[in-house]
Amino acid sequence: MVTLVGVLEYAPLYFWEDDCTREEACLEMLKHASTALKDDGCIIVAIENRFGLKYWSGCTEDHTGRLFDSIHGYPKGNCGMTFCRNEIRKLLEKAQLNHYEIYYPFPDYKLTDTILREVPHPARYYLHNWVKTPFEDYCQSRRHYLNEALAVRSLVQTEMIYDFANSFLIIASAHQSAFDKMAKPQWIAKRLSTNRIPPFQTVTTLEREESSGSLIIRKRRVRDAKEPDGSIKLHAADSEWIPGDLLLFPLCEAIYKEPRVEALREVFARFHHELMNKYSSSKRDEEGYPLVAPEAIDFLPCNVIVNKDGVFGIDHEWLCLRTIAADYVLFRAIFFFVADQYPYIFRDSGSVNDVDTLMKSIIRSFYPHYDSKRQGLNKRLEEEFQSVVSGTPVRLPSLNELGLVKDPILQKEAQINAILNSWSWKITAPLRWFYRTILPKGRPHKIKDEMR
Repeated sequence: MVTLVGVLEYAPLYFWEDDCTREEACLEMLKHASTALKDDGCIIVAIENRFGLKYWSGCTEDHTGRLFDSIHGYPKGNCGMTFCRNEIRKLLEKAQLNHYEIYYPFPDYKLTDTILREVPHPARYYLHNWVKTPFEDYCQSRRHYLNEALAVRSLVQTEMIYDFANSFLIIASAHQSAFDKMAKPQWIAKRLSTNRIPPFQTVTTLEREESSGSLIIRKRRVRDAKEPDGSIKLHAADSEWIPGDLLLFPLCEAIYKEPRVEALREVFARFHHELMNKYSSSKRDEEGYPLVAPEAIDFLPCNVIVNKDGVFGIDHEWLCLRTIAADYVLFRAIFFFVADQYPYIFRDSGSVNDVDTLMKSIIRSFYPHYDSKRQGLNKRLEEEFQSVVSGTPVRLPSLNELGLVKDPILQKEAQINAILNSWSWKITAPLRWFYRTILPKGRPHKIKDEMR
């Protein structure tokens, strides 16, 4: 076996001859690597897709740090190069690696949390439900030109998702015998949840059962390790696959409707209705908030399927050992949705820095006495939950902080707004008016020259 993980794209820099194009340099590297293989040996290649969705939506190119660089064909040159899906397939075939399988890691091969296997008609499996967004820019704070969640869904529905995956993981060989020795995979998608302490790490798989041909979701622990003592336990078990979109997608669509807050509130009203209908314990806490069953902690937009038959909770991974308040579940649902979709929700809104108010406004639709104190309590509960799962103390940033960190355009807007609203800017307004309207054209420059 030979591995070229994050290597092939640098061939134009290190595997170069004067009369050799960049593509030829990559081809020569593949051919050279193939000489180390036995007849049934494989080459594993991991490389970015130069047409990856994240490069269209606002992330800079991973190797050059420039926007749209790979899409434009690396016009500045003197850098590595990546390939689109058709190009990488042709390159493999030119290298006589005619037998290959391509897998599609998201957000990419470097920090993978989801892998899609190429299957016919991906829309049938609602594979957009498996891809987490937004994608991260490893070079700098990213822009947000389009809503990646909705874009991924469109690509899956039109069966173009493989062409716009952010990177490729390829197993290739010159001989079919290399694949004959391998068990034919039955899985369609995998989710790797490894950013946790070992007892809580899992692999979730969508696969087809050989006996019945039906689809099933399998969840397995990565390793057998003792869970910490506490009020949270992991429940890893198989479950039925349910067709349909995640509730996340109606929420993303609501961002683009007017009035926006009312559209979001309408979707969350349906969410809250299903929460109480499925998990209500008919009890209340000391402040009068209804209590729900412990498994409701996993009832989130990213774990709720919506189809023509109704609303269904999926992936019941976590279990609290006590009842929890409904407003805490609602807080979690809104918090994580807004944290990811912040740039799109507030891009052209007048309340860019007023996320806490948005959250309280939605929750007060169901609990009028919900206030900042209760919001602070829910935030602390979530910090405790995340700290147990990750094994390290977690402090959730305010959503205002989170949004400004994520989007450089919003950073600039916030800085400009701070200047425009400052007292120094307001009291110097007459001087700026005088400078623009009273002084003759060209006079300001003469004054500056005279001052020198």
